[in-house]
Amino acid sequence: YFGILNGRECYCAPYYEMMAGDSSSCAAPCEGDNTLVCGGKDKSSIFAMHMCANTKSDLAKTTEKTNIVAGDLKNRIHLASQLAESLQAAGAKNQKIFGKA
Repeated sequence: YFGILNGRECYCAPYYEMMAGDSSSCAAPCEGDNTLVCGGKDKSSIFAMHMCANTKSDLAKTTEKTNIVAGDLKNRIHLASQLAESLQAAGAKNQKIFGKA
């Protein structure tokens, strides 16, 4: 969904959530075509993007995949840190052995 407020302020959301209303109306003319109404001071004109019908499930799937990748990256960072420590220790031992030559 996307909304227009005050005739020109746009925002997007993956779902529509109703909010408490008041007595104001959507009476702000659209900036590009003043014959149309694009929200008001406290109200938004809401539009649905039907080509995005699966946005909620797509977002959930993408979040799950992102969490898997983040976990994998965390593991790889840990392994890289352990490897770096091992290489530092090996370097220090080699320095003791070969540093005297």
